[in-house]
Amino acid sequence: MSLRSFTILAWEHISRAPQVLQEPLRIVAPDALHTLHLGAHGEIPSLLTAFGRAQFPHLVVLSWGHLSDLDIFLGFLTQCPVLEVLKITKVHTDVIISLPRYTLLPDAIPVLRDLTVCEEMLGFFALNRPIATLTILKSPPRPISISPSLVNRECLTPEVLIVPTQELLTSITSLFPHLQHLSIDLIQRMLGSVMYCGIGAPPRISVDERCPVLHDADAFNDIPEDDLSDVEDSSPSIVRVQVPKELEASSSTSLQPDILSWICNGAASLPQKLEVLRLIGNQHFSPAREHAVIAILSYRYPHLRELEMERLVLWTRKGALWRKSGTDSYLEVVL
Repeated sequence: MSLRSFTILAWEHISRAPQVLQEPLRIVAPDALHTLHLGAHGEIPSLLTAFGRAQFPHLVVLSWGHLSDLDIFLGFLTQCPVLEVLKITKVHTDVIISLPRYTLLPDAIPVLRDLTVCEEMLGFFALNRPIATLTILKSPPRPISISPSLVNRECLTPEVLIVPTQELLTSITSLFPHLQHLSIDLIQRMLGSVMYCGIGAPPRISVDERCPVLHDADAFNDIPEDDLSDVEDSSPSIVRVQVPKELEASSSTSLQPDILSWICNGAASLPQKLEVLRLIGNQHFSPAREHAVIAILSYRYPHLRELEMERLVLWTRKGALWRKSGTDSYLEVVL
């Protein structure tokens, strides 16, 4: 079958090992593929066996859901001469342990520019590849057992901190000196965002089904005159912030290290041409600290134009002004 994009997925129960098909899985022809998503752990060997040593002359995007065999993986990469985007979502522990015994051929995937991997595999792809976008993940932890105390209760899924070190940040600069986009997932959920832990049906939520009584004739009688004006203040609020000498240490009691203090105060450096920095986690900052971080990073990294330091809160820069997503909050950094 001649397809441009192909995705293979399978639901694998957490308590059962995937069933590996023995026969080659001949589904799609390799010569036309542009995008390949391998999300079915058990079917990957059978699918790649069917491909044999065929080249993928147009494959640009490869997503590998569960890496459990380095020999198969490295062999396949030699068949993808124009691969630009590689994402490895999960890596088996045995693969990480065996990494020092393997090397990626210097001429394999020579145009790779966008890489998503766990931190243990960073050095594997650094040499001779023009990587400009890097996302660092952690393999999801094993499912936890449910405590009896959680039965018949609604609870949030536990979260596991991914703790970068100063050495990791420094190594990123050394391995990828021309990096422009850097994302680090500081927190990953185990099983999902919210789950019901217990036996039987979830507890019934009481809903007030009464309808309010509205008197339409009097609804708009007491509105202040100022609120009836259709003239809006179109001038945005701009806060001007001077670059502080250093960022004060965070007063947070979180177990997560103060990564932004390392970067802002020079304890850990990032590539000088960095344009996008995303530290994706559950941190929360006061406006004063948020503004201080933006000011220092703007000074240290003049190409920076996007910054995420709280989940779903993105600051973007156009010209001299930074704008907070979803608001009319503007920030101007002055020396």
